[in-house]
Amino acid sequence: MNVAVAAAAPTRVDRRLFITLPIALVGVQVVVGGADLLVAAALDVVELAGGSVTTFGVITAVASFVALLVYPLVGHASDRTAVRVGRRSAWVVAGSLGSAAGLIVMSQARSSAGLGFGFVVAVAFIPVIVVPLYASIPDRVAVPRRGAIGALVGAATIAGGMAGNVLAAGFATRIAAGAVTFAAVLVLGAAAFAIFGGESRTIEPDDRFPEPGDPSPDHRPGWSAPAGHSADFAWFTIGRFALFLAYAIVAALAYYVVRDYLGSTDPAAGVATFAVVTGSATLLAALAAGPWSDRIGRRKPFVIVAAGLLGAGVLVPAVAPTMTAFLVAAAIIGIGFGIYLAVGTALGTQVLPDPSAAGRDIGLIGLANAGAAAVAPFLGSQVASTFGYPAMFALAAAAAMAAMGALLQIRSVR
Repeated sequence: MNVAVAAAAPTRVDRRLFITLPIALVGVQVVVGGADLLVAAALDVVELAGGSVTTFGVITAVASFVALLVYPLVGHASDRTAVRVGRRSAWVVAGSLGSAAGLIVMSQARSSAGLGFGFVVAVAFIPVIVVPLYASIPDRVAVPRRGAIGALVGAATIAGGMAGNVLAAGFATRIAAGAVTFAAVLVLGAAAFAIFGGESRTIEPDDRFPEPGDPSPDHRPGWSAPAGHSADFAWFTIGRFALFLAYAIVAALAYYVVRDYLGSTDPAAGVATFAVVTGSATLLAALAAGPWSDRIGRRKPFVIVAAGLLGAGVLVPAVAPTMTAFLVAAAIIGIGFGIYLAVGTALGTQVLPDPSAAGRDIGLIGLANAGAAAVAPFLGSQVASTFGYPAMFALAAAAAMAAMGALLQIRSVR
């Protein structure tokens, strides 16, 4: 193994990160899981009901596009930040304050334009928090424990998202109070990470901050990327995009599946049950798979099985169009997605081309996540409306199989 890269990898466990990172992620996911629901509820107040759906679509599309632009920029910037509070902590706090400002604007908005502006600002700052949080894993967690931290990341992602949904429902008639509550939860989580997370306050000279005129790290004497890591990173990112696409196609259109394909007279209740089953299965699978992966020292078998389960799960309602079958699918999908959230997080940190530039590369991984989430509703709806819902499920299964194929190409990690 290359000496310079090996030296960059942490060799001990920073236990404070195992507590403060999930706390901060719960705060982020509360906003991600609930802020759009607050916007939808607020639009019913400031607009005539007939225009709300169109306006909501425009607002969320613009917010997603802006966030896509931010992901690849913030990671590189956080790699090169040298401040006493810690390079990752500084960006996490700044991002939380920026997102909170957007939520406060939402709380005071009296028009769809004001709501939209506040929501776009809130969403645009989410990558400023998420990328440095994830980059702290390769910075500070030894490889043999990354499955465990991945399990906590997966659990925090699901728990925060579910909490965001519940809070948004509770504040549906009190939008201002809901937006302020979301802002407070977000900032408190970020503050906990910065104050109690234990990031080193000392910035030591290293290859992250080359002097003007120095050759790039790739061309300095004695430095080379680990053999195969650049290719493995590319395959991992492709696989992550495809797997998140498979999951998001079904999750994003679950309401229409229940209403139009399954013929339910109460689609909202059906989607709520689907979300509870999926979330519970994801949470349990993530908590089990991450430590198990650490214990046996393997990553690839877990993520490959995860892709296979997800692909099988999305096909269940295609062959059995009943609510019972859809809930069985929810459990299978949740188990697969939970395994991937935990072990895929660990695997991703092990195929980074340059551990000293973890933020830059994790920003690209975040771009894959966000890109899949942005594409899935449009792509899935077009296939469903043109060819029917079984074709949509087949598309999701094909995406899961593409993810499996990409993950099989990874060579540097077992």
